[in-house]
Amino acid sequence: MRVTIRRSGIACGLAAVIAASGCNPRPLHPLATPSPAATSAGGVPPLRFHEQGTPAHPLVFVFERGGRVLYRLRALSEDGTQRNGVVRAVFWRVTATFFGRNGNAVTARAPRAIVDERTDRVILDGGVQATTGTGLAVRARRMIYDRGTDTLHGEGDVVMTDARGMRVTGTRFDGDLSLAHVVVR
Repeated sequence: MRVTIRRSGIACGLAAVIAASGCNPRPLHPLATPSPAATSAGGVPPLRFHEQGTPAHPLVFVFERGGRVLYRLRALSEDGTQRNGVVRAVFWRVTATFFGRNGNAVTARAPRAIVDERTDRVILDGGVQATTGTGLAVRARRMIYDRGTDTLHGEGDVVMTDARGMRVTGTRFDGDLSLAHVVVR
Protein backbone atom coordinates (compact mmCIF):
# COMPACT_ATOMS: atom_id res chain seq x y z
CA MET A 1 0.00 0.00 0.00
CA ARG A 2 1.23 3.48 -0.83
CA VAL A 3 0.55 6.38 1.52
CA THR A 4 0.95 9.97 0.40
CA ILE A 5 1.33 12.46 3.21
CA ARG A 6 1.05 16.23 3.05
CA ARG A 7 2.92 17.48 6.06
CA SER A 8 2.81 20.82 7.76
CA GLY A 9 5.88 23.06 7.78
CA ILE A 10 6.50 22.19 11.43
CA ALA A 11 6.65 18.47 10.68
CA CYS A 12 9.00 19.03 7.72
CA GLY A 13 11.28 21.18 9.90
CA LEU A 14 11.29 18.53 12.61
CA ALA A 15 12.14 15.85 10.04
CA ALA A 16 15.09 17.97 8.84
CA VAL A 17 16.39 18.38 12.42
CA ILE A 18 16.08 14.63 13.05
CA ALA A 19 17.86 13.82 9.78
CA ALA A 20 20.67 16.30 10.52
CA SER A 21 21.17 14.91 14.03
CA GLY A 22 21.89 11.52 12.47
CA CYS A 23 25.08 12.95 10.91
CA ASN A 24 26.98 12.98 14.22
CA PRO A 25 29.36 10.00 14.07
CA ARG A 26 29.66 9.59 17.86
CA PRO A 27 26.73 9.92 20.25
CA LEU A 28 27.26 12.24 23.20
CA HIS A 29 25.94 9.60 25.60
CA PRO A 30 26.02 5.82 25.36
CA LEU A 31 22.90 4.46 23.70
CA ALA A 32 20.56 2.73 26.11
CA THR A 33 19.60 -0.86 25.38
CA PRO A 34 15.81 -1.21 25.33
CA SER A 35 14.34 -3.51 27.94
CA PRO A 36 13.10 -6.89 26.64
CA ALA A 37 9.52 -5.79 27.36
CA ALA A 38 9.93 -2.76 25.05
CA THR A 39 11.03 -4.80 22.04
CA SER A 40 8.77 -6.60 19.61
CA ALA A 41 8.96 -10.29 18.76
CA GLY A 42 11.72 -9.66 16.20
CA GLY A 43 13.90 -7.96 18.81
CA VAL A 44 13.45 -4.49 17.31
CA PRO A 45 11.81 -1.87 19.54
CA PRO A 46 8.56 -0.42 18.18
CA LEU A 47 8.71 2.95 16.46
CA ARG A 48 6.35 5.49 17.99
CA PHE A 49 5.39 8.69 16.20
CA HIS A 50 3.23 11.81 16.63
CA GLU A 51 2.24 14.56 14.20
CA GLN A 52 0.26 17.70 14.87
CA GLY A 53 -1.64 19.83 12.36
CA THR A 54 -3.85 22.87 12.87
CA PRO A 55 -7.47 23.54 11.94
CA ALA A 56 -6.22 25.73 9.07
CA HIS A 57 -3.55 23.20 8.02
CA PRO A 58 -4.67 19.68 8.97
CA LEU A 59 -2.65 16.57 8.34
CA VAL A 60 -3.71 14.89 5.08
CA PHE A 61 -3.07 11.22 4.32
CA VAL A 62 -4.01 9.53 1.03
CA PHE A 63 -4.01 5.71 1.09
CA GLU A 64 -3.58 3.93 -2.24
CA ARG A 65 -3.40 0.31 -3.29
CA GLY A 66 -2.75 -0.88 -6.84
CA GLY A 67 -2.90 2.66 -8.23
CA ARG A 68 -6.38 3.26 -6.76
CA VAL A 69 -7.08 5.75 -3.97
CA LEU A 70 -8.89 3.84 -1.23
CA TYR A 71 -9.41 6.71 1.17
CA ARG A 72 -8.21 10.12 2.27
CA LEU A 73 -7.92 11.16 5.92
CA ARG A 74 -7.74 14.74 7.17
CA ALA A 75 -6.92 14.99 10.86
CA LEU A 76 -5.81 17.46 13.49
CA SER A 77 -3.23 15.05 14.93
CA GLU A 78 -1.89 11.52 14.71
CA ASP A 79 -0.25 9.11 17.16
CA GLY A 80 1.04 5.77 15.98
CA THR A 81 3.23 2.75 16.40
CA GLN A 82 5.07 0.65 13.86
CA ARG A 83 5.95 -2.87 14.99
CA ASN A 84 7.56 -5.42 12.65
CA GLY A 85 6.63 -3.25 9.66
CA VAL A 86 2.93 -3.05 10.61
CA VAL A 87 1.48 0.36 11.44
CA ARG A 88 -1.35 1.16 13.82
CA ALA A 89 -2.19 4.87 13.94
CA VAL A 90 -4.79 6.89 15.83
CA PHE A 91 -6.04 10.09 14.23
CA TRP A 92 -7.93 12.83 16.09
CA ARG A 93 -10.72 15.11 14.74
CA VAL A 94 -11.01 13.21 11.49
CA THR A 95 -12.72 13.69 8.15
CA ALA A 96 -12.35 10.53 6.07
CA THR A 97 -13.49 10.01 2.49
CA PHE A 98 -13.71 6.40 1.31
CA PHE A 99 -13.72 5.77 -2.46
CA GLY A 100 -15.48 2.67 -3.80
CA ARG A 101 -14.34 0.65 -6.81
CA ASN A 102 -17.36 1.95 -8.75
CA GLY A 103 -16.53 5.62 -8.11
CA ASN A 104 -18.93 6.14 -5.21
CA ALA A 105 -17.66 7.94 -2.14
CA VAL A 106 -18.68 8.23 1.51
CA THR A 107 -17.39 11.09 3.65
CA ALA A 108 -17.40 10.56 7.42
CA ARG A 109 -16.53 12.81 10.34
CA ALA A 110 -15.52 11.46 13.74
CA PRO A 111 -13.60 12.50 16.83
CA ARG A 112 -11.19 9.55 16.36
CA ALA A 113 -10.10 7.08 13.71
CA ILE A 114 -7.81 4.07 14.04
CA VAL A 115 -5.97 2.75 10.98
CA ASP A 116 -4.79 -0.79 11.63
CA GLU A 117 -2.75 -2.42 8.85
CA ARG A 118 -2.87 -5.80 10.60
CA THR A 119 -6.67 -6.03 10.28
CA ASP A 120 -6.85 -3.94 7.07
CA ARG A 121 -9.54 -1.73 8.63
CA VAL A 122 -10.23 1.88 9.48
CA ILE A 123 -12.31 2.29 12.65
CA LEU A 124 -14.05 5.63 13.22
CA ASP A 125 -15.59 6.14 16.64
CA GLY A 126 -16.85 8.59 19.19
CA GLY A 127 -20.01 9.48 17.23
CA VAL A 128 -19.68 9.27 13.46
CA GLN A 129 -21.63 11.22 10.84
CA ALA A 130 -21.34 10.10 7.21
CA THR A 131 -22.84 11.30 3.93
CA THR A 132 -22.88 10.09 0.34
CA GLY A 133 -23.09 12.02 -2.92
CA THR A 134 -26.72 10.91 -3.28
CA GLY A 135 -27.78 12.68 -0.08
CA LEU A 136 -27.92 9.68 2.23
CA ALA A 137 -26.81 10.53 5.78
CA VAL A 138 -25.82 7.98 8.43
CA ARG A 139 -25.06 8.41 12.11
CA ALA A 140 -23.62 5.73 14.40
CA ARG A 141 -21.40 5.51 17.45
CA ARG A 142 -18.80 3.57 15.43
CA MET A 143 -18.17 2.84 11.74
CA ILE A 144 -15.66 0.38 10.34
CA TYR A 145 -14.32 0.51 6.77
CA ASP A 146 -12.94 -2.84 5.60
CA ARG A 147 -10.30 -2.18 2.93
CA GLY A 148 -10.28 -5.79 1.74
CA THR A 149 -14.01 -5.97 0.97
CA ASP A 150 -14.72 -2.25 0.33
CA THR A 151 -17.56 -2.37 2.85
CA LEU A 152 -18.78 -0.16 5.67
CA HIS A 153 -20.19 -1.43 8.98
CA GLY A 154 -21.81 0.66 11.70
CA GLU A 155 -22.78 -0.07 15.26
CA GLY A 156 -24.58 1.74 18.03
CA ASP A 157 -27.61 4.02 17.66
CA VAL A 158 -27.70 3.83 13.85
CA VAL A 159 -29.86 6.46 12.12
CA MET A 160 -30.08 6.64 8.30
CA THR A 161 -31.95 9.36 6.42
CA ASP A 162 -32.18 10.03 2.71
CA ALA A 163 -32.89 13.17 0.67
CA ARG A 164 -36.63 12.34 0.53
CA GLY A 165 -36.90 12.19 4.34
CA MET A 166 -37.01 8.41 4.77
CA ARG A 167 -35.58 7.47 8.19
CA VAL A 168 -34.35 4.04 9.29
CA THR A 169 -33.00 3.22 12.75
CA GLY A 170 -31.28 0.21 14.26
CA THR A 171 -28.37 -0.98 16.34
CA ARG A 172 -26.05 -1.88 13.43
CA PHE A 173 -25.72 -1.81 9.65
CA ASP A 174 -23.64 -3.44 6.92
CA GLY A 175 -23.33 -2.04 3.42
CA ASP A 176 -21.27 -1.27 0.36
CA LEU A 177 -19.50 2.07 -0.01
CA SER A 178 -22.29 3.62 -2.02
CA LEU A 179 -24.65 2.66 0.82
CA ALA A 180 -27.09 1.66 -1.91
CA HIS A 181 -27.10 -1.93 -0.60
CA VAL A 182 -27.48 -1.75 3.18
CA VAL A 183 -28.87 -4.06 5.83
CA VAL A 184 -29.92 -2.34 9.07
CA ARG A 185 -30.68 -4.43 12.16
